Amino acid sequence: MADRDADLAEYSKEVGKSLSQLGLDQAVLSLQISAETYLRNAESVRWTDDFPENGRESYKMLCQKVLHIDDYVEQQFQDLKVYLVFTQERARTLMTVLFNLIARQDVNASIELAKDSRTIALAAKNDSSSMKTIAVMTMLFLPGTFFAALFSTPMLDWNASGSQVIQPRFGYYWAFTIPCTIAVFICWYFITKRQKATEAKEDLEERAKVVQRTNTFSSMADAEHPVKPTLKQKAQVLAKRLPRWRQDVKPPAI
Repeated sequence: MADRDADLAEYSKEVGKSLSQLGLDQAVLSLQISAETYLRNAESVRWTDDFPENGRESYKMLCQKVLHIDDYVEQQFQDLKVYLVFTQERARTLMTVLFNLIARQDVNASIELAKDSRTIALAAKNDSSSMKTIAVMTMLFLPGTFFAALFSTPMLDWNASGSQVIQPRFGYYWAFTIPCTIAVFICWYFITKRQKATEAKEDLEERAKVVQRTNTFSSMADAEHPVKPTLKQKAQVLAKRLPRWRQDVKPPAI
């Protein structure tokens, strides 16, 4: 169960990173489309006045060739934009599925915890009734049993002449009884202390699981609302990806 929770948390982090990267790619692509649109709408004719008369026709032919290639590049940009939007929607859908799986696990864990709590409560109630019965019976018979055992020992001679009922070796009884009683209470103290330490450790583990699930939900929330990339980040990604896109785009022959 813990391994599955960890896997879901890792998957949600990866999907969140993918969503952030897709958002950054889409922003960079929008910048490229804007730049391409600006170049297309620029009044290239106004620059022809600066060219010599014998070079104006060549310049116009070159502009027509660039616009012909630009049509192909624009189509590539539009296709890539559609692909990015589609991939983003798939990532968001996957994030929703992961969120529902984690929520379902939490609900199942809560149900199991409620069942276990009810079972423990019933067992504790039965144990309490049993312990109460044992305590009452102990209080009823313990004094009589103790004095019966004490008076039946040979250390007390009830048939002795005179008032010498207690024998000289009666002190051995207390010499063994008192240390043994103290040892029993010491053992009980250390056993109880160890049980408390174990319970504290289990409590810390449960808190760690709660913190892990909280971090998972936080990462999923961040993935649902990724941080918008800055202009510097857009420029860096654009600079890295332009060479690769130039290799992928193959203009038609002119």
